Amino acid sequence: TDKFEESFKLLLQRHEILRTYFKADNQGDIRQYIIPAEQLDFKISSEDFSFAENQQEAIAKYIEERNHEAFDLEKAPLIRASLLKVKEQEYVFFLSMHHIIGDGWSMELLVSEAVEAYNRLIQGKKVDFPELGIQYKDYAVWLN
Repeated sequence: TDKFEESFKLLLQRHEILRTYFKADNQGDIRQYIIPAEQLDFKISSEDFSFAENQQEAIAKYIEERNHEAFDLEKAPLIRASLLKVKEQEYVFFLSMHHIIGDGWSMELLVSEAVEAYNRLIQGKKVDFPELGIQYKDYAVWLN
């Protein structure tokens, strides 16, 4: 679980949008702000469902409750994650992010990169993703 959390922290360093929050500036305009990676407080929560009687129902209820928790747009990260223990060495990964910072395609990319980083870490290999040429904010500016 430590390696999995480490892999996700590498993604938070790589993708500015995962360290983003939004608030009004002095003129009342909503602006995007990015927290430096070293200042971000991100943890993957852990829950043990290995002894739950109705395990699938308990996990579904947990996910539903977490999905209904509102994000505070003025506090980064606008993403939350949990590792749900099903049995020894078997987990369900729950990832939720506010739609303002990503969509289904983004989620697929993040999970893919997290798995790649995790596999490298558990094999004792260096995780060396190439630096991104553009960040999401650059893409948004281009769209406008």
